[in-house]
Amino acid sequence: MNFNFIGRELLLLFLIYNIFCANFKVSASESATFPLQTSRPFTIEPGEENFLAREGEPGPLLNCSVAEPFRDRSRYELEWTKVVEDRPKLISRNALLYTPSAPDGYQLFDNVATDGSYNLRLLGVQFERDNGRFFCTLVDSGTQTQWLSEPARVVVLVPPQTPSITTQPTEAVREGDLATFRCESTGGNPSPHFQWLFDNKTKVPEGWYIERPEANAGKSISTLQMHVKSEHNGAYMLCQIWNRALKEGERLQTHTERLNVLYAPRVKILPSSELNVEEGQVVPLICKADANPQPTQFQWTHIPTGEQHLSREWHLALKRIHTGEFRCTATNPIDTGAGTIRLTVLYGPSVRIIVAIGTDNPVEGERLVLECESDANPRVEAVSWSGPGGVKQNGSKLVIDSINRAHAGNFTCTSWNTLPFTSTQSSVRTGSSSIFIDVRRRPGPAIISAKRLVVNIGEPIILSCSTDGDIGNPPAKFKWGGPGMNNDQFGKESQWNKAILKIPEAKLGDNGLYRCLPYNDIGQAEESSVRIMVVEPARLIRPLLPTRTLSSNSVDVQIECEARGFPRPRIFWLKDGQELPLDSSRLWAVQEHREATVPGCNQQREPCPVTVKSSLQLVHPTSWTDKGNYACIAENSPTAEAVSSIMAISVVHEPIILNQKLSEGMAMASADIGEKAKIVCLVSARPEPRIIWTRDGVEIAGGNTAAFKRGIEQQHRYRLSLNRVSGAIDEFESVLSLDSVEEHDYGIYVCEASNGAGRRKSSVEIRFQPKGLPQTPIFAKQLQSGTDWILLGWRPGFDGGEKQTLELELRAVDPFTGRPSSESEPEHIVFGSGNWTTLSLFLNDDSALTETFLVYNITKLRPASSVWYRVRARNSRGTSDWTAISTASCEDVNESGGDIQAPESVVYLTKERNLVVQPLKYSAGHCALVYAASSEDGQMRSVNCFPLTDSDGSFSDIMPSERFKVRYCTVDDLRHCSAPMKIFVDDYSSANSFWMLTLIIVAVCIISASILIVLICTRQRLRKAANAQLRARGPAAKGAMKRITLNGAAIERINGKKQNGYNTNSSSKNTPVNGSQSDSGVFTLGGNNNSSSAIASAVIALNGGINSKSCERDVVDSNDPSEWKEQQQGEHQQQQHQSFDDPSASQHQLSPNQIEPSFDEYSNDPFLLQEFTNANSLGGIVCVENSLHQNSSAESTPGGIRQFGQQRPLNPYSKFFNEFSSAFLGGNGENFDVGITPP
Repeated sequence: MNFNFIGRELLLLFLIYNIFCANFKVSASESATFPLQTSRPFTIEPGEENFLAREGEPGPLLNCSVAEPFRDRSRYELEWTKVVEDRPKLISRNALLYTPSAPDGYQLFDNVATDGSYNLRLLGVQFERDNGRFFCTLVDSGTQTQWLSEPARVVVLVPPQTPSITTQPTEAVREGDLATFRCESTGGNPSPHFQWLFDNKTKVPEGWYIERPEANAGKSISTLQMHVKSEHNGAYMLCQIWNRALKEGERLQTHTERLNVLYAPRVKILPSSELNVEEGQVVPLICKADANPQPTQFQWTHIPTGEQHLSREWHLALKRIHTGEFRCTATNPIDTGAGTIRLTVLYGPSVRIIVAIGTDNPVEGERLVLECESDANPRVEAVSWSGPGGVKQNGSKLVIDSINRAHAGNFTCTSWNTLPFTSTQSSVRTGSSSIFIDVRRRPGPAIISAKRLVVNIGEPIILSCSTDGDIGNPPAKFKWGGPGMNNDQFGKESQWNKAILKIPEAKLGDNGLYRCLPYNDIGQAEESSVRIMVVEPARLIRPLLPTRTLSSNSVDVQIECEARGFPRPRIFWLKDGQELPLDSSRLWAVQEHREATVPGCNQQREPCPVTVKSSLQLVHPTSWTDKGNYACIAENSPTAEAVSSIMAISVVHEPIILNQKLSEGMAMASADIGEKAKIVCLVSARPEPRIIWTRDGVEIAGGNTAAFKRGIEQQHRYRLSLNRVSGAIDEFESVLSLDSVEEHDYGIYVCEASNGAGRRKSSVEIRFQPKGLPQTPIFAKQLQSGTDWILLGWRPGFDGGEKQTLELELRAVDPFTGRPSSESEPEHIVFGSGNWTTLSLFLNDDSALTETFLVYNITKLRPASSVWYRVRARNSRGTSDWTAISTASCEDVNESGGDIQAPESVVYLTKERNLVVQPLKYSAGHCALVYAASSEDGQMRSVNCFPLTDSDGSFSDIMPSERFKVRYCTVDDLRHCSAPMKIFVDDYSSANSFWMLTLIIVAVCIISASILIVLICTRQRLRKAANAQLRARGPAAKGAMKRITLNGAAIERINGKKQNGYNTNSSSKNTPVNGSQSDSGVFTLGGNNNSSSAIASAVIALNGGINSKSCERDVVDSNDPSEWKEQQQGEHQQQQHQSFDDPSASQHQLSPNQIEPSFDEYSNDPFLLQEFTNANSLGGIVCVENSLHQNSSAESTPGGIRQFGQQRPLNPYSKFFNEFSSAFLGGNGENFDVGITPP
């Protein structure tokens, strides 16, 4: 052991101790061995700041530097010394480091010689070693003087331990008591800072707690003291600590146990402290109390009345006495709490009427004073009176100086106030009271009411008498006067002194005036009267015979009917349920004879029955149309049923076919193959007719027992029956029935009727065909009309064999244009057999026949308004075409006779489109009915009836018109109108002429250009087609075009040869497209595709319709027209001889190389028509070429070629062309191209 070294260390420690004792224990004496200088040799000292470091981390660099005069190392020595936990320790002296320079030790930077610095770095910080102060010391070895630097504070950061609560209340505390809380934490460098918070995170004021570190124990302590409140009940306190060793925002905390604070109840009353409530409402008074412990008792008390209620809630139905303060008390073991609420009960007025002067039963003329008392909260704001006789007065007192009968009744006092609510509900309240003032007076005027004013003999007469709303006071009595009594006489029997007069059985003598007089003790009232008519119902004393048979062409036929009754009976006549139009008809005449009254009846004493005889005379020779059910009707009162007598009149006449002829003069019947069929023939005849059915000229016999007729196979398939038509006179129904229709059954059947009443036989052709579309309805027209209604009628066509419905389309007509506007939607009405209405009308004034229409009545129309209408039929197969569009119009109104004055001025402002009508003499209940002239037809139609209420007489948005008409009408009944005011608009023509002229010019230009383009295109197309055909035939076709003159008509003929291939089979033809695309334009009829048939018919018309020879399909090729003519004439003569020699040969039986030209279908090849017997000057046959395409029709033969012996159907165009002269078809010598088209 080196004892010298140990001694030196001991000496050094003794020296440091003396130095620090001198530094920290200031003494007045500096007589120590090493005096301490106060002058500062340091240029840099380490004590300028505190150094923070975490244990284990690199520490700070402690700087120390001396001035140049003190850098002499032979004289001056520098040292580093530290003081940790008040114990000094020498670190270094000059270059000597007493603590080894380890990785976690110290490092010395001795640069005194160069720059005077003597720095020390802490390499690894340790709390036990380095948490303290570091000093830099300079020692003068010569003078033994030493200098000490400002120390550097090194703080080694150490986090504190989690705090804990060491003191807190463990039992319940009362509100206001002082509670103490103590929070402690161990360790931590530097010492932690304490913060207290409530449980809602709000900070506790710093003045409520203190911090006290205990260095010896290594603890930090904070003590909180506070007076607890009721809101602290259940709360806890948070204790938080922090020092620099913790991260910013990081806190260590703990909390106390929840406080149990005992406090008295704190009462809160709902709904509020001030409440205005209307009387009668139920108010829930709720008492809420906050207390610890909870209250054990609640009690409500109404302070003004002392009324109590032991409960937390009091649902109180408020009365007026409840106005005032309510108190609620809540009690717990600590104390009692209370709260109050003030209620104001609001209520509307309660009214009471007091008779101040007079009585409630005064006599007319007395004075009456009534007073009105009202109780309300708040007090009433106003008072008013109302009563009978138009009494209205404000104020609480009502004074009537002289009362009369008009004042009898209830007088009512009404008062009101306003309740001060804050809600949006109505707060005005009213109260009223009435008093009945019964004024003593005579009765009011009499009123008589009767169940019936017209009664039949034997029925009771019941009359009731009352007063006009015033029975009088005292109540009225009644007395009656009747027929045969003077004006001052009344019946004495009891039944004549009652309010109700009853005569059990009326007689004619009871006809007359009945009077009623009310009366009482005060006086008599005004009497009333009523006239009663007693009727003896009409009866026929000479009725018609049940039946009568007349001969045809009978004259002076007369039917008589006689009736009796009172009043005089009216007799009118019906035929088949329709009243005879006697005023306009020239067929019937009626004469009426009034005969004497019943014998023994005295007209001066009582009414007498009257006998009337009526004679119906047929003023024309009788015919079959006069048959029917004739009825004589007699009536004389709306209370008695009309009586009638019916005579069935038959007229001997030859058969008349009644079938409706619908298509080409034929009747129609339909059924599909395999179905049952009935072909019906309706006949009118007397005597009973004999019916013969034929087809193709051969009679049909029905049933298996009938003889078979030659020419008709399977006769047994037909069944015939003849029955009378039920409900009709002399009408019969012959039915041809088939159980199962086959293809060959279709065709035309003829029903022929005869009965020996005349030489004439009646027949009808009935076309039997498959079921198809229905036919378009017929005879659609306007039947009748009124100012606001139109009755339309039509008759259905053939239904196609299926059940049909009918569809009516209506469109309102714009009064300015005369046409429906594009914006108006059509209205469609569909009629089925279950919902249509029929109406029978006489055909005309000269016919005894009636015609039945299906009708529809259009209602709710304006006067002088129009509609467009059309009708079509529909069945399961489709729809028919529409009927032609027709216009129906309402009638205009009639003038009311001057009680409504007409407008005096009507002006139309064209630019503004306003119609101004003056003066406005009427307002409510009236309107201005405006008419305008249509630009289409000039007809005046109504536009609208504009209400005059709140109107200045100017009506806007009126379209321009050349003429207007305006009249005033009543809104409820437009038939009640004034005379019209008519005006002519001067500037209408000038305003519209320019635009009309422009439109016309543009339209003409467009149409002309279109026609020109069509003609040019058609000519070029035809020319190209002809050239193409000629080129296709080659050289042989050159010169083949021939023109021959026939009655001056030029007809092109193309010669050909048989080998060119003109096949007679239509199925091999090259059929072109529809005629609308390929027509030559030579002949057109209404756009119909039957143009070929039309041309053929035209040529046949020149020949008188005779078809004696059909043309051959091949055209004779000849360059000599005369040679061709002679050849054709020869063939014609030869055929005529053959027909003469064999009359049985049918003109329809053709040779195999011949074919009959169809009237319905023609090919596109050239064909030869008929010979022109008389009209054709050349004779022979004409070759006509036609490329018009003809579609198939229902009447055409399949394949377009008629078979041998087949009957030719009627050509629908023959009648049309027969109406033209031969001159029209070329007879005047001019050329007429019948057909010029390439083949």
